[in-house]
Parts: sequence; structure tokens; C-alpha cells
Amino acid sequence: MQNLQDHEIQANYDFANWQESVEQENITLNTELERKTKYQNKLQIDLDVAKSYEEKSQKDYDQSIDALNDAIDDLNAKREYYIAETNRRNDENGVLDDVIIIFEDKVAGIAEYLRQRVDGDNTPITRRTDEQYAQEYGNIADIVSEEAASSDSDSESN
Repeated sequence: MQNLQDHEIQANYDFANWQESVEQENITLNTELERKTKYQNKLQIDLDVAKSYEEKSQKDYDQSIDALNDAIDDLNAKREYYIAETNRRNDENGVLDDVIIIFEDKVAGIAEYLRQRVDGDNTPITRRTDEQYAQEYGNIADIVSEEAASSDSDSESN
């Protein structure tokens, strides 16, 4: 029976040690749980901040894409305008080249005409005189006088 009592005492002693170690482990686990709960809260805050940053970054990205597309559209419009203006100027330059050729031909013809005049062609150079102009269109002095008289009568009636 003594042996039984010793075992009973030893069992109670072992149970007390086990209970103390369980309580110590519970304290350690509660400390660990508290630490990990704080870390989880920190991670939750970090996650919220990261989501906010992601939304802002997405908004900035979308605005950048819109700005890029606007710039590309503007560039294309300017390119089309440049091409149209270049074609227009090339057409004008073609017309000017034709005018220059005609002018050069006329100048070359004038030189030949003057050379003939100097060499003895007696074709007279004629100018229109006031009498010829008056016969075709009327006397200039009379036309000016009539216009002045009509403007004087208009101003007096007002």
C-alpha cells in the first residue's frame, strides 16, 4: 500500500507539474496570439493602404492612357494637316513653275521683239491717247465732275 501511496503522491506531483507547464504554455501561447493578432491588424492596415494606393495608381494609369491617346490623336491631326498643306503648297509651286515658264517665254519674246525694233523694224509702238479713251469710255474729266456733283448732292440731301 505504501507503494500505492507513493505512486499516488508521484502522480499528483506529476499532475501539478503538468498543470504548471500547461499554464506556462498557455501564457506563452497567449503572448504569441497577442503578438500575431497585432501583426494581423498591422497587415490589415497595410492591405487597406495597398488597395488605396493601387486604386490611385490605376486612376493615374487611366489618366495617362487618356492623355497619351489625346496626344496621339492630336499628332495624327497635325500630320494630316501637314500632308494636306504640303500637297497644297506643291500644287501652288507647280502653278508658279508654269507661270515662271510662261514669263520666261514672254521675256524671251520681248527680247526678240526689241531686237527687231532696234534692227530696223519700223512698227510703231502705239499708246492710247486721251481722245481714243474718251471715244471708247467717255471723257475722264466729265466722268469725275459728274461723280463729284452726284456725291455733293447726296451729302446735301442728308
